[in-house]
Amino acid sequence: MVRLLGRRAGWLLGNLPPPEGGGRALDVGCGWGHYVRSAARLGWFAVGVERDARRLRVARVVTPSLVLADAGALPFGAGQYHLVTLWHVLEHLPAPRQALEEARRILAPGGVLLLEVPHPLSLQARLAGPRWLHWAPHVHYWHFTRRTLRALVEAAGFRVRALHSWPNAAGWCRTWGLSPRWDPVCALLDVFATGGGRGGVLRLLAVKPCDST
Repeated sequence: MVRLLGRRAGWLLGNLPPPEGGGRALDVGCGWGHYVRSAARLGWFAVGVERDARRLRVARVVTPSLVLADAGALPFGAGQYHLVTLWHVLEHLPAPRQALEEARRILAPGGVLLLEVPHPLSLQARLAGPRWLHWAPHVHYWHFTRRTLRALVEAAGFRVRALHSWPNAAGWCRTWGLSPRWDPVCALLDVFATGGGRGGVLRLLAVKPCDST
């Protein structure tokens, strides 16, 4: 997959700040805490924020560093983090710009914002039509194209460094009710869709300007 994606596969790791020396990472909308655990294993001092109290109670059994809070009102001081991630969070928020401004506030100058959202112009969305998994009007307030996602993030005070479509096997498998054993096939299919800019999700990397507070 890395070879097929070529340069796109390297843009993420090439732009992330290193965790050496106690890099601090915050995952907003952390769910069950899987990403927080993974970041901690890579050397980050990682914390997660989740607004679902029931889910948080379960996740804390194996990931204690989780906090009950809303994305639009983070309980942290300014400039405390080097990396903030929002994996499939913005589309669920009634006020996504407020959440991005909060992320900017708690990031140190030069800190990195990394997020992912469903891609409504993806190949899987086009083929599935109204059946596409990620339309989900009961839980998704918004859908973003490259242009609208970039505009929103820049309006919140960030500088966008990279924005690409990215493979997402779940969009294929869960839309068509396929069993998990089809995940590798669906992932490979979406790699080729990504090559044409039609991958199942959009990934964005942005930075907080060093001259901002």
